[in-house]
Amino acid sequence: MGENKQPATLEQLTAQFTAELTELFVGVIGPKAPKFTIEKSSSGKKESFFIRPKGKTIFLNINGEHTLTLDCSYRCVWDREEKFLKIAKSKIHILSVMDATPLFRYEFLDTSNINIPSAHIHLHVHRDEYIYPMVRAIFGKPAMRAMAIATGEGKQPRVADIHFPVGYQIYPGIEDILQLLITEFGIDTASGAQNAISKGRERWRCRQLACFVRDEPEACLQALQDIGYIFTRKGSKPTN
Repeated sequence: MGENKQPATLEQLTAQFTAELTELFVGVIGPKAPKFTIEKSSSGKKESFFIRPKGKTIFLNINGEHTLTLDCSYRCVWDREEKFLKIAKSKIHILSVMDATPLFRYEFLDTSNINIPSAHIHLHVHRDEYIYPMVRAIFGKPAMRAMAIATGEGKQPRVADIHFPVGYQIYPGIEDILQLLITEFGIDTASGAQNAISKGRERWRCRQLACFVRDEPEACLQALQDIGYIFTRKGSKPTN
């Protein structure tokens, strides 16, 4: 009889995710891409690990010249059953070499706060057409912004303060941001960049789908039964 396989530790699962990120960036921007590293969190009651690129940022070239900078990190924890890796917090910031303020920020925060969508994007642009409706209402955030303008206390409202939602369990992965940077900005890439992105996207999609199934098993079972699948719970007998 073979030995029982020990379940993976959170650190081992985080290391696997870290290796996948390194493989992705080497595939997209070439062998000079920095490796991603793991750091164990020293705060909080729950075990957690942070993933960051070595050096904390990644330089992106356009026509051979450093033009954009990518700053990203992930905080990894156990899911509620302590069986699978869960992303508790992540950020993907894109900056220009001309300014320390990001151009845009993709962020995820596993939270039950109804005022902040879990997955969201911040756009660092300015238009008066945005600011006007942001301060019109007499309650909530708009009222607070209007008070800041009237009293001169606190920060002035900015478009970057808005959390534009981009999904919950199913939301863009870093592969989608890399695709955007290639398509819209024309960053320099390695010869197999598109294959690396496609492979990473499939991996991310399957990981998110698995998370969704664990969160909503009954809905997923019903959907599969609707297309002809038959399931039984562990320890029960099949039923017709």
